[in-house]
Amino acid sequence: MRAAAQHAAQPGRAEQQGSAEAVGKVVARDEDSYRYLVESIRRFPSPDRFRAMIAEAGFVQAKAEPMLGGLVCIWSGWKV
Repeated sequence: MRAAAQHAAQPGRAEQQGSAEAVGKVVARDEDSYRYLVESIRRFPSPDRFRAMIAEAGFVQAKAEPMLGGLVCIWSGWKV
């Protein structure tokens, strides 16, 4: 599972952001939304930190199901 914080530290991050914005501009004609998406991904907490945040909110059995090679995760937990 890859953390968003790890993505931020990777070389080429600026190029990736520029690429995403360019795709948004051409495909969706909405460069700003793609800029927001890239920034949101960059700021999302690491999986360990997010699991701790879920636990702090009172959820138990918090878990993540990574999909698409860790590109996205489905998070779940129980609150009883």
